[in-house]
Amino acid sequence: MDGRTVRLAMVATAMLLAARPARAQSDSPEPSPATPLESFASRWEISLGGQVGAPKGFVKVGEFDRSGEKLRLNNDLNIDTFEVASLGAAVHLTDRDVLRARFDYTFLYGTTTRGAETAFNGALLAAGEPIRARPVFTRITGLYEHEFVHEPSGALFAAGAGLTFVYLHFKLHGTLAPDTVGHETQEDFYAQELPVPLLAIRGEYPITPTVHLLGTVAGGFLPKVDSLRTEGGTVKLAQAHADVFAGVRWAITPTLFADAGYTYTYFSQHETSGEDDNKILFLGHAFGFGMTYRF
Repeated sequence: MDGRTVRLAMVATAMLLAARPARAQSDSPEPSPATPLESFASRWEISLGGQVGAPKGFVKVGEFDRSGEKLRLNNDLNIDTFEVASLGAAVHLTDRDVLRARFDYTFLYGTTTRGAETAFNGALLAAGEPIRARPVFTRITGLYEHEFVHEPSGALFAAGAGLTFVYLHFKLHGTLAPDTVGHETQEDFYAQELPVPLLAIRGEYPITPTVHLLGTVAGGFLPKVDSLRTEGGTVKLAQAHADVFAGVRWAITPTLFADAGYTYTYFSQHETSGEDDNKILFLGHAFGFGMTYRF
């Protein structure tokens, strides 16, 4: 069983565990859609989710006068798929005000063998030897959300704001070339990270009593700002995020919901100083799915 199969199995197991409360209610009458009052009566939410998709983008890490190579995620590093595992929680402060938090871990793993030496972070990786990309890519997001519209039919429109923070440690594992000057084949993007402000909107529209169309959009950016760190001089940081979900939500029971649909992810970071000029761009088109339990 390879690593990708294990990761997919982990996400699938999480979904099955989240669905277990539904078994206890399998003999109950057909669930009716929750009214706004019923939704607020269930004050807490916990959710598990995942994504499986195809990435695009690149990473480029240089050191001093040794410019790093622009390595495309799918073509050069052979990262042909990505997977995301998510854990979320929410608390309803009032019948229209919600605090949400989510933790995401993105698997961007790939292995390739290149015909030429690879320049990364001042080091040269040998040609003809395997190069394994194993970045640690996590994200924490917190949002405040207010429901401006919530009809008895289930139609809903909400908007809010919050912050997101990325921890990215991009690692390449391989054999150093004999003529390399540097020896470090990883870049700690997290060392320059700052929380990024986000704006978000969410909408639901009922198509049956238990099935709703569901859409969410969130995005934010930092222009080139002082990261409050120094590395060969002041480090300037620019960063941007966008997240889109378009799909359906099915009320399995009045307290258990399943979501499925299309997801799009945009993430970019560019840091510059007298020593560094590092960039990463990640674009993800994926199938997203999740389970939410209210209690």
